[in-house]
Amino acid sequence: MCDRSFSDASRGLGIGVLPHIRDALEQARVAAEAEESHKALASTQKHVTRRDIQDKATFFGANISKHESSLLSRLADSETQIRELRAHIYDALQMQKKKHAYLRVTHLDPAVGLEIELNSKAPHLVSPPILDTEALVHTTSCLMIDQLRQKVIALRTQLREVVRWNEHLEQERDDLYKVISNLQASQK
Repeated sequence: MCDRSFSDASRGLGIGVLPHIRDALEQARVAAEAEESHKALASTQKHVTRRDIQDKATFFGANISKHESSLLSRLADSETQIRELRAHIYDALQMQKKKHAYLRVTHLDPAVGLEIELNSKAPHLVSPPILDTEALVHTTSCLMIDQLRQKVIALRTQLREVVRWNEHLEQERDDLYKVISNLQASQK
């Protein structure tokens, strides 16, 4: 399944970009912005003010919170997809059972009529059905659920990494505040 977001167009990616490509582009963009800000900070190290540091810290915090919220929304979307798939599979099974019951009662299906006729003449000669559709549907649904769970686990891991990175940036910001306050105190 492909998770597509309508917000892709607003970011200039176009509608219908696959999630792994969108994620890679997003990570590259965030890394480039971080590198640009580090270069800007290094070039203006001599004239750094407390306001500049606050502006950059809020910029990084906003980017990280946006990324974190997008990961949370994708996680919620995946969990919603799991619920929808379960409901769809359940409905399909119920519909299939109703159709089979109707065909058996009315004998409209020639295969069912032949099966009933063979069972009545020689029950030991009738072979079991080739495909057990209920087991096949169950296996398919389990596979889809497992795949979605793996996506959820991967998104949770990404979320933890982003939170750690956010904490690291906050620690760096606090350290910069301390350095600036020490410099200002030593200049007085």
